Amino acid sequence: MFAYNHADWYVNDVLTYAEKYGGGIVLADPTDCGPGNGIGNPDLPPISDERVVTMLNFAASQEGKPYVLGANGPNQWDCSSLTRAALAKVGVTAPRTAAAQRDWLALGNGYQVSQAEAKPGDLVFYDSYLGPNTVGHVAMIWDPATKTTIEAFNADNGVGYFSYEGVMDNNIFEIWRVGSVSDQPTATK
Repeated sequence: MFAYNHADWYVNDVLTYAEKYGGGIVLADPTDCGPGNGIGNPDLPPISDERVVTMLNFAASQEGKPYVLGANGPNQWDCSSLTRAALAKVGVTAPRTAAAQRDWLALGNGYQVSQAEAKPGDLVFYDSYLGPNTVGHVAMIWDPATKTTIEAFNADNGVGYFSYEGVMDNNIFEIWRVGSVSDQPTATK
């Protein structure tokens, strides 16, 4: 639809009417609808500490595996597929790419937090190889006190523990907390 009409309001209207008259969930990539209000849903409770531990333990168990752009595991990962798989371990279905994951959170499946509020399991998004105005990377915070992440970093380093300190001045640098959402298909408004 976006190829037909590049207006977010148009895409949102068509998807809303399709859902209303079709009587069900409209499946799509949330980037089709733009980033929502930009802050997500601060009233949504976060994923429980127990579920965060499960996510982080899964990601840590992947340490040393190679990074391959576009890989989906289980023997090689890219940044967003590792994050997506970790969320799936706790019953949350997230979109495939880093940019789509960020927009999915902004659409109400999580909320943005400040660096001072960061907790283990929060997601860090920043611009990278796609240019300064596009989210190109996602990582899971391991320890906010040391700015440590667990992530599929790049082809040279694979999956491991890294730092987000060097990207905090990037054009895009955001920290998001995933909400306690149930496992259901990604729906758009």
